[in-house]
Amino acid sequence: MSHFASLLQSSGSLARLAVLSLLALPLLPAHGQVLQFEQNLESTVGPVPAIAYSGTVSLTAGNTTSSSGSPNNAKYYAETTGSYAWNLVNSGTGITSQSMVLRNVRFATGSTGNSICFLLTALSNNPNNGMKAADNVQVEISPDYGTTYYPVLTVTGNHNATNGSNGFSNGVVWGYQDNAIAPGSLTATTTFDGTNPSAPATTYVPALATTISANTNNSNVTGAGGYGKVSIAITNAPNVVMRVTMTNSVSQQVWGIDNVQVFSSGPSALPVELSRFAAAPSAAGVGVQWATASEKNSAWFEVQRSADGATYATLGKIAAQGSSSTAREYSYADTRPLAGMAYYRLHQVDLDGSSAFSPVVLVRSRASGGETEGAYPNPTTGVVQLPASLGTATYRVLDAVGRVRQQGAATGNARLDLNALPAGTFLLELTDASGRRTQRLVRE
Repeated sequence: MSHFASLLQSSGSLARLAVLSLLALPLLPAHGQVLQFEQNLESTVGPVPAIAYSGTVSLTAGNTTSSSGSPNNAKYYAETTGSYAWNLVNSGTGITSQSMVLRNVRFATGSTGNSICFLLTALSNNPNNGMKAADNVQVEISPDYGTTYYPVLTVTGNHNATNGSNGFSNGVVWGYQDNAIAPGSLTATTTFDGTNPSAPATTYVPALATTISANTNNSNVTGAGGYGKVSIAITNAPNVVMRVTMTNSVSQQVWGIDNVQVFSSGPSALPVELSRFAAAPSAAGVGVQWATASEKNSAWFEVQRSADGATYATLGKIAAQGSSSTAREYSYADTRPLAGMAYYRLHQVDLDGSSAFSPVVLVRSRASGGETEGAYPNPTTGVVQLPASLGTATYRVLDAVGRVRQQGAATGNARLDLNALPAGTFLLELTDASGRRTQRLVRE
């Protein structure tokens, strides 16, 4: 199967965030579920294909908490045969962050039991810390290849309690669910439904320990108190990217994620990895070029064109490689381009009939004349000013897959508020009595 891989974009701030962008995953398989992919963060992988990842990630090996930590001598990692995990360790420099991106997966048509899971731990290297109100692990799901993320689940300490006269600020700690020391035996679960992606997220708050000693392990939560596993069921969403954001606010606290797994009743596949897609005027009309880094069960590509960014027609069909782990180059010539602006995209079809679309590329035909002035500033942090030459006009803001994210009426020199848009690249389309003009607009 295949779909076009997306890149997670994370930005730093005063509160630096740890972002783990994944695809579909749960842990204990339900009836009929089969382990499809896994990322155990070790140097070697098991009998199922590994999910590739990238990003700035601290993989630690063989570490445990100190003898006075919470819990005592608890592993940073989950395996009994390995010793690596992704650990967000606060070394006393303020709120810390990291990011990891794992490739998206497409679930087979008609498959059931699609789910995502990973093991989770919250530890401390001193007896007085743990997950508090300023700390959390947040899970978001994107059904559109990473363009839009929806919050689905949060695990947070949500405690800033002080233990009597000793002045300790108590959080909560637990080991991985299968950890022999202080296992967090609970599972944080929820369902992402692609037909209702904006449903409220589920929040889990582990309870503080019933008894807290004066100086040792005063934040310790064991057994039934901690969420040692996170599991997300996926319905009505054949393509899923999952992003996990870890926030760690206090020195000597350690959050850990290990053993990310993807389950499904039917065979799933890593996507066709589109490494490049471009279209530009040429002597013959408009040349369309694209390249793939890898393919799996890919049947063909359709080159599609639109005059308005909404209705597309197929210009031609190019046979795909099928399955390949090496880079492939493709091209198509549109010898009868539209006058003015035109939108181009790829429709990639698998051998089983499932399909996906590429991002949209905008091309101005050479016959339409030179470029005109555009909205500014570009990139923008939220507000742009429209060009003075614009008459009474309508505008549309489209995302990378051609969906209208914002629209309305405007005139020249008007200020357009784009603060409701997430960070990313968009197409701004302006239409007045003189015609239609479009520009690529970057929202920071």
